[in-house]
Amino acid sequence: MESETTSISFSRKGFLSSNCFTCAFWQYEEVGSSPEKLIIQTKGNQAKITIPKSAKSGDTLHLIVEAKDNGTPNLTNYQRVILTVE
Repeated sequence: MESETTSISFSRKGFLSSNCFTCAFWQYEEVGSSPEKLIIQTKGNQAKITIPKSAKSGDTLHLIVEAKDNGTPNLTNYQRVILTVE
């Protein structure tokens, strides 16, 4: 398999706050079925995700999107994205 790249973005839709927010994207390694590490490049509320070519068909890799607003108190929203290798 060649390396595969996909893009995701966090939308304000469903976020409880109307304040400005920042996003972080990170791999939740403990729950995925693949030992491979995602390559994550971020820009604002968007991330370009590269799945290594050594990942096998059927493997799952889990990505967490963490959005924090700048209100008082700060609200944090977490979303999990599950990627399945074809």
